[in-house]
Amino acid sequence: MSYHHSQRVIAHLNPIQEAAQANSTGRLRHNKLTGSTQLVLAHIASAINNETGSFPVSIATIYKRTRLSKSTIQLALQQLCDFGVLERERNYYRQAFTYSLRLQCPDDCKNLKEHNTPKELSERPTPQDDYGRGDRYDTDKKQRPIPQADERPIPQADESPTPQVDSVLANRSLIKIDKQTNKNVDKHTQQHCLSCYGTYEPMGDGKFLIHKENCKELGRLRESQPWIIAANKVGARWQQLDYRQQQFHYWEDLSAYKNSQLEKTRQVERENDFITQKAIELIPEGTLPNWSTWLTLTYKQRKEIPDQHKNLAISKSRDGFDLIPGRPWEKGAYPQEPLEDWGEDDELF
Repeated sequence: MSYHHSQRVIAHLNPIQEAAQANSTGRLRHNKLTGSTQLVLAHIASAINNETGSFPVSIATIYKRTRLSKSTIQLALQQLCDFGVLERERNYYRQAFTYSLRLQCPDDCKNLKEHNTPKELSERPTPQDDYGRGDRYDTDKKQRPIPQADERPIPQADESPTPQVDSVLANRSLIKIDKQTNKNVDKHTQQHCLSCYGTYEPMGDGKFLIHKENCKELGRLRESQPWIIAANKVGARWQQLDYRQQQFHYWEDLSAYKNSQLEKTRQVERENDFITQKAIELIPEGTLPNWSTWLTLTYKQRKEIPDQHKNLAISKSRDGFDLIPGRPWEKGAYPQEPLEDWGEDDELF
């Protein structure tokens, strides 16, 4: 358990990136860390090993502890690395990433002993160490000097990264994404239907395949549920449309349905992020990760966190007892006695 790293995040994390980027309309917009992203950060920061300064963890493990979707966790971890809050590394693509906290206390911080482990304090450079280094000192790389061009060591042959590690195989989830992307690209870049030589024609923001009248693929479309729905929406006029017009109506209705479903999913995610953010604001400082998850679940169910729940979570967190994954508390149940729902935090990692 790492009390110091959690306190550093609480004191110095800025969830809004100072540098603004222009959106599609030309207006400047700041990147922000969502409530789900901050919850993932709280779990990692509280679990960092005091001796190594790092914590190896997989997306599956974070999913078990937070019940956030795996895609949300993946995006959260990527955003935290892009923000410069975390950094990660691994030696083999089948291994879990090892995360360390890149966020540092500023020079004027008055609580360095609370925000840094004794080992980190001993390695933290003093103002005298910084004197005279100028541009040779890199504050973004854990306060380590950057070697000049004539000082940089020549990499050995066995130190050069292998293409397998740096390739897309470094993340198995990216393989699935790339396969699906390539499948879609191949499907939409071909010029015609292989059965009837019908062509892709532009419609709205995309291109859709318009089959010829006697095509077998068109026959399958006519038997599908989306085709029947599109015909019912048009009504009696449907039979007056030719095969091309019917296909245009079919694709237009199917696209509108998919867009509406996508918007509903995004709305649910936005509402979930908002509720998670509200819960995080109510969770007492120093609460261990699984207790934080339980309090978040409680807030989602009750729209409040009772004082009884807060007091239990903070008292057990101070004693170093965190909730054990895989117990009824993950479904919102009130935690039971020790050895059933909670144990010493050091044994959980």
